[in-house]
Amino acid sequence: VYFSFHCAMEETEQLIFNLHKNNVFLFENDVPVEEFTLEKDTSGGTNNTDIIFVLDVTGSMSNEIAGVRDNIIEFTDSLSYKGVNYRLGMVTFLDVIENIYDFTEDVQEFQMNVSEQYAHGGGDRPENSLDALSVAAQVRFRENASRIIIWITDADFHINNDITQQTKETVINQLLAVGITVNCIGDPLFQTDYYDQ
Repeated sequence: VYFSFHCAMEETEQLIFNLHKNNVFLFENDVPVEEFTLEKDTSGGTNNTDIIFVLDVTGSMSNEIAGVRDNIIEFTDSLSYKGVNYRLGMVTFLDVIENIYDFTEDVQEFQMNVSEQYAHGGGDRPENSLDALSVAAQVRFRENASRIIIWITDADFHINNDITQQTKETVINQLLAVGITVNCIGDPLFQTDYYDQ
């Protein structure tokens, strides 16, 4: 017997993606079924992946910007080799959101968008990652796609001040509500207090 289901929080309708076998209870004629397999359904488009780069473009980030530009072809080739149907988008930021690039399937177009970025500004050390992550969470993802943010920064971030109204908790909730997985590439100095959450 095969069947599929999805699980969501009743109050928020937020999908739950990390179910484990010990979270699921099956019964047949009121008798618990002890032996069963729980797997992610890979039919019907789950090989679709929408990836947004959330990129700090302040003065100290020139090597990282060049790294994204120079390695994006190899990165997308590896996705294609694994059969992933990908789209790429980008949000760039300093203390303000600078650019929002909608999803594209054209890797050359995306590479050109990255090539237009240059390291500039910055001033104070904290940047506005929270607003950038919040904006990325609102981009139109495909309904049946895995949703991934690759967040690249070398700074900590402003929290609920004159730069942003956002807190870590509000942004985390926004990301979880739409099922986004965030991967951060950043300075280890800020990992525990700023990135890990």
